[in-house]
Amino acid sequence: MSRAALRAGLGLGSWVPGQSAHCALKRTVRSAAATCVGHGRRECICFLARVPRPETVSRALSRKGKLAMFNRQRSSVRLAACVTALMLSAVALSASYDEELLSIQRELAVVYKPDSAQTIAAMEALAKRTEAFVGANPGRAEPLIWHASTLTKLSGTRKDMSSLGLAKQARKHFDAAEKLDPKSMDWSANVILAQLYWHVPGWPVGFGDEKHAQKLFERALALNPTGAEPRYFYADFLIDQKRNAEAIRHLEGARTAPLRVGEQPDASGFSCNAMRCMTHTPETDAKFRAAVDGRIAKAREGMKGG
Repeated sequence: MSRAALRAGLGLGSWVPGQSAHCALKRTVRSAAATCVGHGRRECICFLARVPRPETVSRALSRKGKLAMFNRQRSSVRLAACVTALMLSAVALSASYDEELLSIQRELAVVYKPDSAQTIAAMEALAKRTEAFVGANPGRAEPLIWHASTLTKLSGTRKDMSSLGLAKQARKHFDAAEKLDPKSMDWSANVILAQLYWHVPGWPVGFGDEKHAQKLFERALALNPTGAEPRYFYADFLIDQKRNAEAIRHLEGARTAPLRVGEQPDASGFSCNAMRCMTHTPETDAKFRAAVDGRIAKAREGMKGG
């Protein structure tokens, strides 16, 4: 876009000294909205930074004795246009970001079916989409977490030689997200990372570390002490470690603890975290409670076997 076109679009090209500052500001605010949302924040900022300052036209204006008025009014117009452009651009970018994130979450809820033969291809396509989401939002932790979550699920679905590489990529993205924003690692992200450390082989093949996995499960519990899901996943780990009495204690708590703690389901009941995205119904909640009972039975059998 040419400088002249932007200048005209922002209402600065036809502005003349001596006109009402109020009228100039109103016209500039309206035109800045249309121009900057359409052409992007960076281009508008760069243009506004390059708009000729009053001294560049001082020779022409000094003869009319209006230089002081021009200085004051032009500064006000430039500032109003720049602030307006930044605000409108930020709103547009935020809306686009939220829409893409929700779209990714809904797609994950549809395509992630571990027992389906079509899941791998669908998850591979979704992994490419979340990778692009990361690239479009540098410096933000949330896209990294969703890309890592998708890679983790794809790794578990493939169950072949590529799974380890995907798990390593997922861990790298979780670590990057935590460095950017430690608060972005909620209980669900910590559970996924814990499961990676639990299931991935240890050195020299992989990064698996059961002691570190336990620390991550405990961190997830600390972040969501009243929820059912972190208790359930931690109990699964404890059963594997033959710590069945501890597992039963957590599972009995999960049996009556609330689901979706801290989440805000929409009107259909859809809610999402890094562990799962789904529409909750009485039937889905009943399936979770049945899974809890199944784990309790497994832990009790483990105690009988010594």
